[in-house]
Amino acid sequence: MPSFAYARRARAVARGWHKYDDYDPGPFGQAIRECRLALQSADPVWTQAYLARVSEIGHNDKDGNRGTISKVEAGKSRLSPERRGHLLEVLRKALEVSSLEISRRDFLLSLLASFTLDLGPLGPAQRQHRSSHQTFDPDAYDSLIPAWGKLLYAGYGPYVIEDAQFHYEKLANDPRINSDDFLTLRALRVARMLGRAQEIFSASDEWNARAVTTYDTVEAHVCLPALDRWPTDPSILYEYAAILASRGIQYRKRGRYQQGVLNATRALKYAKQSENTQFAVDIYLQLAHIWACLGIEQQWRKVIDNARKYIEASNSVHQAELNAYCTYYEGEGLKRLAYTTLHDLSLKERSAFASHGLSLLANSKEQLGRCMDWVITDMHGYHPLYTQVAEAQCMLFLAPNETRKQLDYLREEILHDYPGLLGRVDFAMKCVDVLHGWNHHNPLPAFDIDTLIIGESPDARHTDAAQVRAQFGY
Repeated sequence: MPSFAYARRARAVARGWHKYDDYDPGPFGQAIRECRLALQSADPVWTQAYLARVSEIGHNDKDGNRGTISKVEAGKSRLSPERRGHLLEVLRKALEVSSLEISRRDFLLSLLASFTLDLGPLGPAQRQHRSSHQTFDPDAYDSLIPAWGKLLYAGYGPYVIEDAQFHYEKLANDPRINSDDFLTLRALRVARMLGRAQEIFSASDEWNARAVTTYDTVEAHVCLPALDRWPTDPSILYEYAAILASRGIQYRKRGRYQQGVLNATRALKYAKQSENTQFAVDIYLQLAHIWACLGIEQQWRKVIDNARKYIEASNSVHQAELNAYCTYYEGEGLKRLAYTTLHDLSLKERSAFASHGLSLLANSKEQLGRCMDWVITDMHGYHPLYTQVAEAQCMLFLAPNETRKQLDYLREEILHDYPGLLGRVDFAMKCVDVLHGWNHHNPLPAFDIDTLIIGESPDARHTDAAQVRAQFGY
């Protein structure tokens, strides 16, 4: 699985990020330096003098000037939009043919893209200068949204949130939003990216309420009017299904299982109508995970099997990847069954679930690591850090001492890249401490990884879960 550890060296680029008009030369210069040094690590020729020469940046813009490039990299010299664009293009072309590791090259390209696009990240000061009547080329969103995705998974979530919020409001307030399907689709895609970024970078105790609010707002003001106007448009159906699926995940994480099942079921219906096999499989698996959270193993296995049958019948070119994704969700489901508070299981029984889940998670991590770009782009319920946290949670029942070491290591990375997971990591650490102090003559404490509560009566905590279980005869 590609690591984005190198992104930390560029994290300063994101702080105080501004762009164009009266652009901030500091972050721009740091981005240029980061890219040049990366190229220089693969080919020593990439000195400041060489970049000045090939980009023709200097006093007379002929042979270039090393001093000018040095000042640009230090944020002490500004360039015109034309010169900035030319400099970025020189670096982009060099990166595309470089021998750098693919994941690092892709990250640096997305970093450059964020400065290249006319729709790139803007600081508050720059936004104040943008007229409410200013127009944008809608085609640019087709490049911007994937760039946001890469920046999001590289730890730049707060800046994706800020920029996506700005552009969603711009699109949603356009008077053509309910009559122009092209504009509507762009608004839905920007909103989905905004919600995803909010999920990842919301504090755990907020329970991602910001993301749910975003999905509710988008459904009411964009999705439902669009469905009334274009009820059979596959693209509209897909985007609405994506909004429902994302909201369903948030409801499930908050223990609101009835709403989670309802949203996932509706999402699956629209995903099938959109004829998008990959997305339908994704939602099948999200629905299966809810059954695992409810401790209903039989129903969980049934939906997992349905997902695999759906993949087999689809003749998708991504069958291998989709089956690996199923394996990941199966591992996550076994982990959930190991932690269920709805059944009175012994340590041995929980350890058996955890051991099997750990094995499947390790297998899926290796397989998905070979197609991470596809996973990030096409699958909605995954983040590379999920697997690592899930593995640590499984290890709790198998090797608590190793679990603590793994959690300590993960916490620093999660603090920067996925603050929304901090609560779960801290809870797992508490579980390790409780398990260390557990007297084996006493009942095993309950570790509820949904509500993050230790040792209380399941009936007192799972009224919603009990209602859903009773509804389906469990």
